[in-house]
Amino acid sequence: LRSETRLPQETLPLQRVVEAIEERAKITLTFLDACRDNPLADALQRAIAGRDRSAAVPLGLAPMAIRNPDTLVVFAAAPGRTASDGDAAHSPFTAAMLRHIETPGDDVELVMKRVTRDVHDSTRGEQVPERLSRLTSDFSLNPVLITGSGAPRTQPAPRAQEPSSNPCATDNPPINCLWSKR
Repeated sequence: LRSETRLPQETLPLQRVVEAIEERAKITLTFLDACRDNPLADALQRAIAGRDRSAAVPLGLAPMAIRNPDTLVVFAAAPGRTASDGDAAHSPFTAAMLRHIETPGDDVELVMKRVTRDVHDSTRGEQVPERLSRLTSDFSLNPVLITGSGAPRTQPAPRAQEPSSNPCATDNPPINCLWSKR
């Protein structure tokens, strides 16, 4: 992204993405590990200074609101803060998610508390994930099912669907279908 004039062509407002998912899903979960520096911050700061104004260009993502019930939005860092890329293969947020996401039977809220603690600890308090939650239903990322014999087992991975001539008509449409007319 080289110019703020290209924002509408090269980006999507997160609010719009979440709202589009909320329209189609019973439970909406959004995990965002993209809380990085604004690529236009320096240019915007120079433009503000050139107009004899003193203001700071904020870092990180702006705050947002969720409206629908059963929606969870998790940011890798608090609004106005940036997330660390880390020194390993994954960012602290993604590494923590990978450690906890497959724990059988744990509710997503419990998983996110563990992720938040791990990110806080691994960044020595410099980064704390932000959660916006209106969840009213329990939801496990890795549910445990009870078989007829009473023995627990994890839910098998969903079967692949037959290819459709219209990818927007599937249960899991590509993101560009979310704002196209149905």
